Amino acid sequence: MVAVRGGFDLGNGLFRQATERNERYAGQLKARHVAEKLSVKRALEAAEKSRQEYDWWYDERKKEQFSRKGGAKIVRSLFMRGGSLLSALGCLIVFFAFDLSAASLHSYQDLAASILAGERLTIVLNLQECSKSPALPIGNFSPNATLLVPATEKCKEHISTSHLHFTDYPGHPAYEYTKYTFWPDGAVEIRTTLYDPVDFHEVKRHSITCEIGRGVALISL
Repeated sequence: MVAVRGGFDLGNGLFRQATERNERYAGQLKARHVAEKLSVKRALEAAEKSRQEYDWWYDERKKEQFSRKGGAKIVRSLFMRGGSLLSALGCLIVFFAFDLSAASLHSYQDLAASILAGERLTIVLNLQECSKSPALPIGNFSPNATLLVPATEKCKEHISTSHLHFTDYPGHPAYEYTKYTFWPDGAVEIRTTLYDPVDFHEVKRHSITCEIGRGVALISL
């Protein structure tokens, strides 16, 4: 009887130890589960806060864009006067291509201030506004460099930039070099020279005069 009772006592002791061990393990699992749920909750709260902050930032930038005098309205009016589908598509492409912080430049003085501030420049062209010729192109480009040239005895102060690219004119390959000169009175002189790609001799040159706001729109980024 003593041996049997001892066996029962030993079995009960082992059972209690196993039960306590299982309860401790279950408690650890529960605590870990609670911690994980808390971490997920905190992560979701942080993500929601970030989203709200971004929405606020985006709204402020958008308000800033449309509060500026200029941007989209000038580009839109520049392209839509002709009423053609090409002009409308050009307007949409240009409008959505610019960053929300883009600002239009209305004068030579605005352009000079933008250069001194180190801002990037995009020139939007609708040369049909300058000559009424439907054959002239519509487009835009961002120059790599823009120079503010001080006045000398032979020439008054001006701003200049240029663009060189390989093209087809007409049906023959050629290098096309275009120089843009901005004058203090708002005039924009556009001189284009075509060069033979083999020996670089001059093939043809032509020029056209536009104005800031008429045929030429300026966007600083």
